[in-house]
Amino acid sequence: MLQHRGQLVRKSALIELLWPEYEPGKAYSQLYTAIYHIRRTIEPFGPYFHISNATDGYVLSLECVRLDVEVWERFILSGYPVNEATIGEYEGVMDLYQGDYMQNYEYWWAESERFRLKMLWLRASFQMAEWYDSSGYRDKAVEKYLEICNRYPLAEEAHFALMKIYGSLDNHLSVHRQYRLLTAILAEELNERPSPYIIEWYRQWAGENKRALPEQL
Repeated sequence: MLQHRGQLVRKSALIELLWPEYEPGKAYSQLYTAIYHIRRTIEPFGPYFHISNATDGYVLSLECVRLDVEVWERFILSGYPVNEATIGEYEGVMDLYQGDYMQNYEYWWAESERFRLKMLWLRASFQMAEWYDSSGYRDKAVEKYLEICNRYPLAEEAHFALMKIYGSLDNHLSVHRQYRLLTAILAEELNERPSPYIIEWYRQWAGENKRALPEQL
């Protein structure tokens, strides 16, 4: 209900989610008991949390409550450009994102919200990394791209960006290592190879730098 705060959550949806195997009478009894206990639990916080009845469901309302996810999302969606004046704010707000939404639970109903927030985090992270790189903060750019790779190893563009930065710094060993890491991850997780444009870039770079290519590309 917190995920859908301020919105009607239908009783039928809650029953289907929590007690799909129960016959209707027993399921509704379980639901009413659960709502009763939830109300008792949040009663000490009455001014801040309130569950109201509706014909078909319940609405959880919050008053004077700041959720970190709302603070984070509001800033990310604000449209503020990443620049010298805002990068500090971006760094502070991005620290609020400590991991995927409900990452320790495999609830199917959380998957769409988890994916949506993940995409917002990736978009902002790439914007920050690209700004660091274009503004001459190479170390910060590498740090941010590595963070993306560590959290989401299948993010090809982050691996590719690292390869290009390493290449511009003549760090040949790191280019090879990043490419091989990407290749291994994609093979293991998806049974696929890197995108053709990445393979082509790597071949061309390796040829120009007279570095021996791995046996398998």
